[in-house]
Amino acid sequence: MAKNLTRQKLGQKIEALSTINRVSQEIALNVSRPDFMAFVYDTIYSVIRSELCLIYLIEGISLQLQGDPLKNSSVEYDLNRHHKIGDCLCGMVAQTGEAVYSDDILNDPRCTFEECKQAGVRSLAALPLKINGKLIGVLALASTDQRLFSDVSLYLQTLAVHIAIGIYNADLFSEAQQKKNLLEAELASQRQTLCSLKATEEKFRLLFEKVPLGYQSLDKDGCILEVNRSWLDMLGYRKEEVVGQWFGDFLHPDEIGDFKENFPKYRDLNEIIRDVEFRLQRKDGSYLLAEYTANMGRDDQGRFVQSHCVFQDISERRIMEKSLHENRENYQYLLRHAPTAVYEIDTVKFRFRSVNDAMCRFLGYTQNELLSMDPLDILSEESLQDHRIRMARIKAGEKVSATFERKIKAKNGQECWALFNSRFKYENGIPVHAAVVVHDITDRKLAEEALRESEKRYHALADATFEAIFISRNGYCIDANQRAAKMFGYDHEELIGIFGTDVIAAESKEIVKRHMLSDYEAPYEAIAQKKDGTRFHVEIRGRMAMYQGGKVRITVVQDINERKIAEDALLRAHKELEQKVAERTFELAEANQQLKDKADNLKEANIALNVLLKKREDDKKELEEKILLNVKELVVPYLSKLKTSALNERQKTLAEILESNLNGIISPFLFTLSAKYASLTPKEIRVAGLVRDGKTTKEIAKLLISSTDTIDFHRKNIRKKLGLQNTKSNLRAYLLSLPK
Repeated sequence: MAKNLTRQKLGQKIEALSTINRVSQEIALNVSRPDFMAFVYDTIYSVIRSELCLIYLIEGISLQLQGDPLKNSSVEYDLNRHHKIGDCLCGMVAQTGEAVYSDDILNDPRCTFEECKQAGVRSLAALPLKINGKLIGVLALASTDQRLFSDVSLYLQTLAVHIAIGIYNADLFSEAQQKKNLLEAELASQRQTLCSLKATEEKFRLLFEKVPLGYQSLDKDGCILEVNRSWLDMLGYRKEEVVGQWFGDFLHPDEIGDFKENFPKYRDLNEIIRDVEFRLQRKDGSYLLAEYTANMGRDDQGRFVQSHCVFQDISERRIMEKSLHENRENYQYLLRHAPTAVYEIDTVKFRFRSVNDAMCRFLGYTQNELLSMDPLDILSEESLQDHRIRMARIKAGEKVSATFERKIKAKNGQECWALFNSRFKYENGIPVHAAVVVHDITDRKLAEEALRESEKRYHALADATFEAIFISRNGYCIDANQRAAKMFGYDHEELIGIFGTDVIAAESKEIVKRHMLSDYEAPYEAIAQKKDGTRFHVEIRGRMAMYQGGKVRITVVQDINERKIAEDALLRAHKELEQKVAERTFELAEANQQLKDKADNLKEANIALNVLLKKREDDKKELEEKILLNVKELVVPYLSKLKTSALNERQKTLAEILESNLNGIISPFLFTLSAKYASLTPKEIRVAGLVRDGKTTKEIAKLLISSTDTIDFHRKNIRKKLGLQNTKSNLRAYLLSLPK
């Protein structure tokens, strides 16, 4: 694409140089202002393709329009409106002498003439016409499209200089013509005629010397009769070194033979000779390439008198043409061997104009196969209709994105996704050519589809959980599952954008906000609040993660209201049990004290005392049975219900420990074991009870929140204290054999 732009720019530069060359030649050959004006207007409309061209000359404080600017113009413009110096853009140039460019006069406050806007002009360039530093007029170029005339400012300013020279030369010629007519009318006055002729000759000499083109005149033998200052400056000679010399002495040796052969032919021609090229040798030995335009001077009988030739140095133009050719070859090479698929199409005939090797590899076709195909043949059925709609919009003048995606099919029938980037060339508002770059995006499309499937699975999993899940960034919710909406009584859309503490009761807001913004990850409890104001207990756990390219916090909220109710009930039962034990213990203590007080006096009533002691043991047993019954009826059911609720692993472990401890409290076996083996520690008694229940070392360690090494240590002590050390007796079997 960049090479194509370079080629276009070089072509434009060559065309610009050619235009300036033509204007320069016309300056030397055409000294009539009307003819020169007509030539300038024709050249600008045909080469620069400006929709409107106006040439003004300064007369006093006014700008006078020259020639017929609307002859070849497509714009209807009111020529009756007079410009003054300082008015609008052209008047500004006449006032300051500096070029003015406007890409959009509709929005340019400097443009005050409504005639331009009503004529449909959009962009305008106004350039000063100067000769010898004097401002003589203004050249205005206008376009109905938004056009950047400033991009070719150097070219336009050079063209304006040549036009100014042409006008100046025409004016000089006109003035000379007027002088001539005056002399013919006053032949009687020789002195006046002589003065007029001298003045005219001086002005022609000025034109001859100042024109920026080399001029030479040759006699019939090809010897130099006259050269101008520009000729001498270009080649570095003095006039006396040149006049009288054969012109061939100043040519490149390879071109002397051509001059000898062709000059006699040129003398016999009765027409202007154009585009003759010679390599001229400068005094320093270097060469310049000159392009000649010549006319043969003849006497009244048509006999050759002398040649009149002008030339310009086209060395730089030749270098540019060579560079353009090399760039064109480089562009073709890069295009063909580029790793990205590239092709060009003729949008009028709708055929491929060129395809590179990468395009052939991409589709599996040969270059000749693609060049014979309709470009639509590479599109899949589902992309064909979309592409036709897009082309219809382009032809209708609508603006469409240069980048689009389509599914295409290779020669083997395989379909894949491609990203197209196109650029159109327009003629008269109609697209006639397109350059297209194609990228294979199949892997990206597959990745996008996989991502969409992954997101679907994520949402399905999140919505299936029993916990509420929030995803937040900087404390504000950006996504949540359906369970969250149901738990808090909101619609899903209502949760998006709320701050995290908006669903938390007032007494818990501070701790939740602190944990939420400090990346706290441990679980904690709080009181939440639903949309309708209902409060309930929750357990919250959060963790930072990467989501959609940024850092977010994923928070899981579990409703523990039922668990809290069970815990409260268990706590109340425990307090009631402790109170009853304390009351009964107090009663027993009083009875015991009374017995002691009466022991000394009632020794003879030992039998009665034994009866009372027996009754006490029975009461104690009855009390223990009531305690056991209360634990089983008031504590165990809630504990079982607690175990079946949605607890995390740690909570389940604590519940099992609680159950194990209660079982140990109400187990007759543990009472028996502690009574029979007083040397056993409380921890060893609990381990022994769990071993008897069939628990493994690992399970016991988990229940007692100890390491397996600690449990093994307790088992060894139990065997030692039970007399089982150094025996093959099974510890569980032995414990099962003990009476309950």
